[in-house]
Amino acid sequence: MDRFADTECTVSVTVRLLDFSCVALQNYDELPQSGTWNYLPPEVLLLDGRQVADGATDMWSLGVILYILLMGFHPFDPDGNSSVNQVQTRIMMGNFEVLHPRWFKLSVDARDLIQRLIAVDPQDRLTAEEILRHPFVTRWEKGCRQKIHTS
Repeated sequence: MDRFADTECTVSVTVRLLDFSCVALQNYDELPQSGTWNYLPPEVLLLDGRQVADGATDMWSLGVILYILLMGFHPFDPDGNSSVNQVQTRIMMGNFEVLHPRWFKLSVDARDLIQRLIAVDPQDRLTAEEILRHPFVTRWEKGCRQKIHTS
């Protein structure tokens, strides 16, 4: 499963993740509930979606997306059959699937990055700048002929 162990890069790919649920500027003091609930961090779920959107919120969502890309299923709903309440409870507690055999096939750097993004306490999550310095990202920059696009 760990296709991220090679040190050589033979294909250059640019990936852009988009979410059009909040395309307009908003007054963050009165942020309406928005976003896909199973990608929202605990602090947003706790306040029924009314929370200042910040970088830590985005980093949580990025961690969930990275987990799905590398593992093939949602970290808080691994079988796809959990109720909303079950998934939200797992999100609030930060209990995501790490006992699956695929988890142990991921590189140590990949597991570390996911765990540092899907951290219950927003203060414990990596920032975007810290992600760019994380070994999971920097080793690809070093191993590829072209620099990873950050735009």
